[in-house]
Amino acid sequence: MFQDGEFFVLFNFAFLLEIAMDPFIMQHLLGTRDVIYFTLARRL
Repeated sequence: MFQDGEFFVLFNFAFLLEIAMDPFIMQHLLGTRDVIYFTLARRL
């Protein structure tokens, strides 16, 4: 079993990863231009 701290970190990481994988959420958070740059940066 995970300790409470480890579970909390993994849960937050999964949540952030899910947001990062959702272009619509990313677009609202960063703006269209920043999303395009972020997407291109991930492919490099």
